[in-house]
Amino acid sequence: MTGLGLRIDDRRLRAAVGRLAAALDDPGAALDEIARRLAASTDRRFAEERGPDGARWTPSLRARREGGRTLDDSGRLRASIAAFAGEGEAGVAAGTGYAAIHQLGRGVPARPFLGLDDDDRSAALAVLRRAVERAVR
Repeated sequence: MTGLGLRIDDRRLRAAVGRLAAALDDPGAALDEIARRLAASTDRRFAEERGPDGARWTPSLRARREGGRTLDDSGRLRASIAAFAGEGEAGVAAGTGYAAIHQLGRGVPARPFLGLDDDDRSAALAVLRRAVERAVR
């Protein structure tokens, strides 16, 4: 036989691998945290009137006319933002019938409010990294 083999039989390492496997089998807490962070990020976009790409939204006619905030007339759209997590996914959704009109720009300028920015990606990776680190301790 050629080559070299090495078998590590360490109690702490086996326990860490077991914890890692358990964490990966049930990432619920990490996904919940990611979803909450995404909802907070989406809410911040409404405050800043910016899309996930950082571009400012085109001000609405109503906001220009009345001096209000774009996409925040009644507050229903912003209040409808809900976090969700489960089955290997985490995200946010808007619960109004007109959310897609504003997100995609159907008949009005697109004013995307859902999506990931670089900070969202970094935060999600940090949450997952911490979950893995906790699992292997």
